[in-house]
Amino acid sequence: MNINDDQRARIIGTFAGFAGNANNMIGSGIYSAPGIVLQKVGSPVIAVMLWIVGGIANLFGSLSYVELGAMIREGGGEIAYLRDAFPTPYRLMSYLFSFSYIILVRPVSIAAVLQAVSNYLLFTFIEHPVKCDDELLGDICCERWTIFDRYLHPKEWSNEFWLSKAIGLSSLAVVTAYHMSSNVWTVKINQTFAIIKISTLVVIIIIGFANFKSKLGTDETRIIGTFAGFAGNANNMIGSGIYSAPGIVLQKVGSPVIAVMLWIVGGIANLFGSLSYVELGAMIREGGGEIAYLRDAFPTPYRLMSYLFSFSYIILVRPVSIAAVLQAVSNYLLFTFIEHPVKCDDELLGDICCERWTIFDRYLHPKEWSNEFWLSKAIGLSSLAVVTAYHMSSNVWTVKINQTFAIIKISTLVVIIIIGFANFKSKLGTDESIWSLGFDKTTPLTFASALIPIYFAYNGWNNLNFCLNEFENPEERLIYSNGISVALVGLLYTLTNVALFSVVKKSDAIRAGKDFNEVLAGYFAKEIANDKLARVFSFLAVVSAFGAVSSMVWSGSRIIVAASVLNYVPFFSNIFNNWDRFNTPFYALLAQSLWCSILFILLGGAITSDAYLTLVEFSEYLEVLFYFITGISLLVLRYTVVSAFGAVSSMVWSGSRIIVAASVLNYVPFFSNIFNNWDRFNTPFYALLAQSLWCSILFILLGGAITSDAYLTLVEFSEYLEVLFYFITGISLLVLRYSMPGKTRPYRVWLIVPIIFVLVSLFILVGSGIHFDSAFGDQEKSICTHPSPILMHEYWKIVAAFSSLLLGVKSLRPPSLPHPSPPPPLQIIGIGKEINADLNNPLPPIPISEE
Repeated sequence: MNINDDQRARIIGTFAGFAGNANNMIGSGIYSAPGIVLQKVGSPVIAVMLWIVGGIANLFGSLSYVELGAMIREGGGEIAYLRDAFPTPYRLMSYLFSFSYIILVRPVSIAAVLQAVSNYLLFTFIEHPVKCDDELLGDICCERWTIFDRYLHPKEWSNEFWLSKAIGLSSLAVVTAYHMSSNVWTVKINQTFAIIKISTLVVIIIIGFANFKSKLGTDETRIIGTFAGFAGNANNMIGSGIYSAPGIVLQKVGSPVIAVMLWIVGGIANLFGSLSYVELGAMIREGGGEIAYLRDAFPTPYRLMSYLFSFSYIILVRPVSIAAVLQAVSNYLLFTFIEHPVKCDDELLGDICCERWTIFDRYLHPKEWSNEFWLSKAIGLSSLAVVTAYHMSSNVWTVKINQTFAIIKISTLVVIIIIGFANFKSKLGTDESIWSLGFDKTTPLTFASALIPIYFAYNGWNNLNFCLNEFENPEERLIYSNGISVALVGLLYTLTNVALFSVVKKSDAIRAGKDFNEVLAGYFAKEIANDKLARVFSFLAVVSAFGAVSSMVWSGSRIIVAASVLNYVPFFSNIFNNWDRFNTPFYALLAQSLWCSILFILLGGAITSDAYLTLVEFSEYLEVLFYFITGISLLVLRYTVVSAFGAVSSMVWSGSRIIVAASVLNYVPFFSNIFNNWDRFNTPFYALLAQSLWCSILFILLGGAITSDAYLTLVEFSEYLEVLFYFITGISLLVLRYSMPGKTRPYRVWLIVPIIFVLVSLFILVGSGIHFDSAFGDQEKSICTHPSPILMHEYWKIVAAFSSLLLGVKSLRPPSLPHPSPPPPLQIIGIGKEINADLNNPLPPIPISEE
């Protein structure tokens, strides 16, 4: 079959073409070349400038090739371009190109990258690349040995040398094998390599910029910089919510278009809220977040609002959120192995309605529960124990771990987005397409209810405000950490929803139109990878180099075929141009593999690093030479022819800071001195321990002992309280603007920003109440058609929210003072010498009269 035969399927689209180029470019070179360039020029500034110049030059070259490809729409690349540009004498230039590429340039490049694969893999395990052993060779200079002399003295070589050969040959065999078997799968594999390698470079860039600035001379207690703050917020926001909430929101509104619009609205609202918190944090540079803001905004009556916030957050909001995310951790892990989340078994329970059982009834009947239930508990508790342990041990390492989680999660969303958009058209127009859902269930009253899980997914954008005393220059850097984190996460969330909706089946996304699907990402993985999805990306440098070999084999085989079409390969043109076996250039690939194997055996590891570098540079020199010639050919043609675990970590971090801030203000009876103690490992050890114990209790009682409906209600209940305090805190900003006009404001948002944030929060609070109340009235008519309807829980959650506030008021036990004077404002600036209120000697209780 001819390479240019239009009857052959054109399997490379825009994204596949982009991925093919990226996969070929990003190989071992980016990991080895920077050191080589720096050694040559001696200056990092000059080296970076040269990389920029090289990038611009290659971009211009690529654009030139675009014009060439548009004019000559054939395979073979330069072979066709040089053929038409220089037809005389006897198409010599085109022939020289094909001869050089087939015999030397491409095989040497593949052999070089195969050696990189072997060296990186060996370095992973034995921590040194294959090299000649001077002690074994004595006084003989390694470089003077010829290639064949080395093979004649195998005893002089360690086992790593032969192992390196085996690795390289095996890699080449595998790559060649799947290139031989299927073009379609080869394209998909190359796309996967491209995604992995781009993500790897993104991770390297982020880590590098995070460590760009030296920390000499900075306060040791202020360990959070701009990037660490950004990562902390992003790590908190990107948790289980983005994987479970899309199905919930879709079930509520019934339309994917409306669902995506609500995610955008939620992102904008939270961004405005974050900017409002920036102004608050710049004015009140203390830890504790809303505790400090509400304290100064509402000093009367007796700082009650600040106390209520701390009480609700410590007792209910944050522990419930942690328990919910721990359950998600357990469910996703169990889903990985047993493909379904933990749930109550109706057959075992008989006619008993699962939801009508009390929590303790379930624990009194352990036989009714499968082993997965207890395994879910063990997973959640173990996860919490591990997270708490390293939070206790070191703040610095905790920040680094959270940064790592943030990087991993952002990269994961990027991969999901890319995969989702690549498969966007796969289900359009089918009955299983989520986009086929109409607007039948969409009513304005459902919008507020749907924004609750969206807010849960965004929850954590104010994470940094809880630890401003550990943040460097909050008045200057907070705007960047908060603003960028929320904006980026909002963009990722919106695109992730589109990606999930484009891949997951409608039946999987909404269970019979009633239940939410909290393992939506699991079904996404199953749809993409036929029930199997690689979850561990190990040896990223090895994979990167391996992927480069894959792409080189692809393009190298096409060069052989193109040369065969023009009879440039004596005696074998018809064979190499044969696509009949598996619809691939089978024999061209086989020949290329054999020749590359020979070169690799002789040259790949049998020479020193200097000679290896020389070989690579020599082949690249030929490539640049032909780039130059091809560029000239374009000018000629111009005149001749007219591409739910890290979230727990970050939540534990900010939750412990809330406890400490409350302890400073004596909001924690009997335990303020204990929770405010940082002497053990320089962390809030006991605050973390107490938080862990309380979260463990809540998790045991609630985390997995309820059904999905009740689980959702638990999440929405805690989020409802958070929205309530977001609303109040937004009001506090407006209050502070007019009550303290002379207060320094390093950053001042537009007035419309906090107003919109407050109005959206109010809309959620009021709209949810109306929706729940009306829905509850309808549900009374069919009380048990579905076990313990979620609407029942939604109706009572408003009552429970305000009841918790009432209980907080009643729990106050102030001394009787007939005429208390207003308490002086606290100046909690940081930890250590900068704290005006000594942490080891907390302030006395806030005086509140019996009135």
